[in-house]
Amino acid sequence: MRRLFLAAAAAVLLTGSAVADTRPQAAPPPSSQESFDLAIQEVGADLQKGDYAHAREVLERARRSPYFAKAPAPMRHAIALMIAGIATDAKDWPAARAAIIEASEMADAGKEDWLLRLQIAAASGDKAGAVSALTTLATRYPETVATLPDETIAYELNAARRLPDGEARVFALADALFAKWKPQNPFEDLSGERADYVLGLLARNRLADAEAAARLITKDEVLIGMRADKRFDKVDEGAPDRLSPKTGSLARLKAVDALLAAHGDRISGPTAKAEALMDLGRFSEALTVIDAALARANSAPDGFVDLETRLGWAHNVRNQILSQMGRREEAIEALEIGARTPENGRPNVNQTLNLGAAQMTAGRSKAALATVGSVRLDHMSPYGRAVALKITVCAASDLGDKDTAQTALKTLRDLGDEAKGNTLDALLCVNDLDAAAAVVIKRLGSPDLRRAMLLTLQDTPSLPNQTAYDAARAAGRAALRKRPDVVAAIEPVGRILHYRLEDLWQVP
Repeated sequence: MRRLFLAAAAAVLLTGSAVADTRPQAAPPPSSQESFDLAIQEVGADLQKGDYAHAREVLERARRSPYFAKAPAPMRHAIALMIAGIATDAKDWPAARAAIIEASEMADAGKEDWLLRLQIAAASGDKAGAVSALTTLATRYPETVATLPDETIAYELNAARRLPDGEARVFALADALFAKWKPQNPFEDLSGERADYVLGLLARNRLADAEAAARLITKDEVLIGMRADKRFDKVDEGAPDRLSPKTGSLARLKAVDALLAAHGDRISGPTAKAEALMDLGRFSEALTVIDAALARANSAPDGFVDLETRLGWAHNVRNQILSQMGRREEAIEALEIGARTPENGRPNVNQTLNLGAAQMTAGRSKAALATVGSVRLDHMSPYGRAVALKITVCAASDLGDKDTAQTALKTLRDLGDEAKGNTLDALLCVNDLDAAAAVVIKRLGSPDLRRAMLLTLQDTPSLPNQTAYDAARAAGRAALRKRPDVVAAIEPVGRILHYRLEDLWQVP
């Protein structure tokens, strides 16, 4: 991408140089203006030779010239853009950031400038700059955002939440995205992002927009969390089915079915249908759907365009379905296949961690520790590390290895909010209810973490085929719900709702 920018900028630069050079053929006496023009011509020669380092040196000198301001606007823009591109190739991030900010703020700037600005900010660790660049792209060039990977959009939304003015940044980005943008994967579920957007709309008294956005949320877990969070009460008033988890799951299944005919070349489609059926408790149907998709992927892999990124997740969904059906050994075998399935050409760390979690949940604690030990913590995201550490705490605790459990727990707690729900699960594994309650109370007080915390505390029915780990975690949550300090923390911000199986599933 940067090379394309360089080529385009070079074309403008050299064209501008030829147009600007109106001197007579006889060389005039040397002058600063003449030196500027000759420098631009020298850059052209450097580019033809591929000497980008020298081209950048000459461009920097030209940029510092007092005659830079007199150059035609397209030439000035091309110089700044080329410096940004060459500095990016050299990983000189301060110079790249300075140049691309200058280029993107010029009158001639376009989507290419802002794409490069996003790329430079993301590569250099400038989280605020990346979020700002993506927000500008979504506002001015929504068709360009549609070319970005869905993972990029999700990453920047999450990054925005962790910035000092996170709520405002998340809302600005979501407001721009949801106006015109659609994910590359039509089966992508955006329920969580839309719930955050609804909160922002409510905070800005845009009730009609909030109600419209809430109608697009279909994921059962997101809807359960919203119903428990008093901040969403306005969108639930007078429309009790608007946040019904079963109504949402039925709507999700209908939406996926409508998309399947037009997007049969994506394994994401049958995977999404299997998930929707699983959310409704229709496990046998879900297994039939995912098995057919995986069989097709095995026999005719060219029939799906997204196997490189989605095949591992399809195996994970098969694991979840089999687990719900009580077929634990088959479920773990499904994840073993998923863990061996590369993702974007790299080892599938996500599915390896999921395998470790499944082994730990099934009581195969030694195997879980070995699986987690096969991946490097320093190669993971903070959340990935948190998952690995939670598995280590729970598996070691089950084996009676208190030292290993406590060491991993300390490292896990040091991750703070990045650990999300893993810290609470780990504390329940070591039966530290006091520390678990403190985590709950702290997160209920956080606007960013409250909905997820309330979801965890809800009184949902025991699902069939639970393991000892599942039952112990459910008992731990029930104990937390009864604690006076937790009850006092819940009351101002949320509520505990009691669900029956028929409230969630299509029970025969």
